[in-house]
Amino acid sequence: MRISARTRYGLNALIYMALQGMTTENDCVAVINLSEQLNISKIYLEQVFALLKRGGIVQSVKGAGGGYFLAKPPAEISAFSVFSVIETAMFEEPKTPPESDDYIGNAMNNAILRPLDEAIKETLSAISLESIADSAKKNSSENIMYYL
Repeated sequence: MRISARTRYGLNALIYMALQGMTTENDCVAVINLSEQLNISKIYLEQVFALLKRGGIVQSVKGAGGGYFLAKPPAEISAFSVFSVIETAMFEEPKTPPESDDYIGNAMNNAILRPLDEAIKETLSAISLESIADSAKKNSSENIMYYL
């Protein structure tokens, strides 16, 4: 399955924010800082954050010390909620033209596409931003111990 760069960048930024504990207005981060930390285009990241804000994943603070922070604790933000905000076309209901009696298309939707959509939704709903951040901490090079 291919995931768009937009979704990968959004997840990267959200995981970074979860790792840094950016869950209140006092702990917000500017897009330019995220861009520099994650080596992601600032303009592209601004577009992603506009979607995330509209979807209620992040909130913003205006002004000199402003930026974005997570709208909920990382444990309450599922991968599905992020995907559904950024990858809107991914979860659209497959449509058959109303004037056609497309029994093959309907059969394909019922046998393959709807069950696949449900499996993806179920899997992504079970993954929280917190669990991804915890995994990132465990795999961090900072946690590696060298013995001589």
